[in-house]
Amino acid sequence: MPIIECMSYHPIQFSGGVPHYQDVVNSLTARKRPERPKIPVLARVEWDTDGEQWCHGHALRLDPGIAIFIELSDPRCRFTGVWLSFDDVIWPGKP
Repeated sequence: MPIIECMSYHPIQFSGGVPHYQDVVNSLTARKRPERPKIPVLARVEWDTDGEQWCHGHALRLDPGIAIFIELSDPRCRFTGVWLSFDDVIWPGKP
């Protein structure tokens, strides 16, 4: 199972008061890096139940050559974001 870096816990409650989180299948493990200015991105997220979806988010951290930490405002995400491969993220001006 992929490891997701916990930045902070989403306190979202769903009907009946029980959260319904999903694992992000394509998440990566990366070293903790300093936060950078937010860059709006489109990220390919593979949810364990809902499958592949392109989600809007913000790139916050970078582990060069390994992964980008994407902040997601999605109630399915247990944490504030996930580390994803550069191939799974699109940003303005990306070559």
